Parts: sequence; structure tokens; C-alpha cells
Amino acid sequence: MKYICECCGEEKEDWPAIAYNSPSPYMNLTNEEEKNSELGSDFCIIRYDDETCYFIRAVLVQNVIDGCQNLEYGVWVSLSEESFYEYVENYDNKDFTAVYFGWLANYLPDYDYDSIPTNVEVDNSLG
Repeated sequence: MKYICECCGEEKEDWPAIAYNSPSPYMNLTNEEEKNSELGSDFCIIRYDDETCYFIRAVLVQNVIDGCQNLEYGVWVSLSEESFYEYVENYDNKDFTAVYFGWLANYLPDYDYDSIPTNVEVDNSLG
């Protein structure tokens, strides 16, 4: 899709979106674990024998130096049970805002890390 950039006035094409269909741990589940788990378009619950993990889909925005637009990744982030259910309960509430602590739950190619702590900023009035 081509458009005229408001920043520089030049014709641009949108950057391809980089998005993940599930959190990385979901891709490594056994058949039995997958049967006991739930994966939707925006929420995921993984039930292991000894714990339950909660994930939401989020957008990771990366500023591009000398660029007129940002690079956005569609990623999954783990949340605590309490934060997860509060987010789910308020998913359609346009007045809801919150900040949650979580962990990035996808591997981004060419980034060297074990796990990345995140702040998930929720502002339902934007979307």
C-alpha cells in the first residue's frame, strides 16, 4: 500500500508487519499439553502439569533512527494471572488503561537475549 508520508512528504510503502501467531512456548507443547491449553487471536493460556502461563498479544514499537515511521512487531507477552484476567475483563472497555509487567514471549531474529522484561501499556481508547 503506497501513501504520502506526513513526516517527509515522500511516497512510501508500508513496512511489512512482523507478527507471531502464538507465544514461543506454545510452539513447543506436547500434544497433551496443547489439548489442555487455549490459543485465540489475542489470548493464550498454557496449562502444564505444575503451572499455568498466561499470554496476551501486544505490539512492540521500535523507533527507527532517521525514519518517518516505526517498525512494529506483533508479539506475545506473558502476564501474571491477575493482570491477564483484568486485561481480558476490560478488553472491550474503551476507557480502560493500565500498565502491566510481563516478559516477551517470542524470539526476534537477530536479537541476542534470553528473556526481555516488558511494560505492557494498555490504552483501549486508541484502537
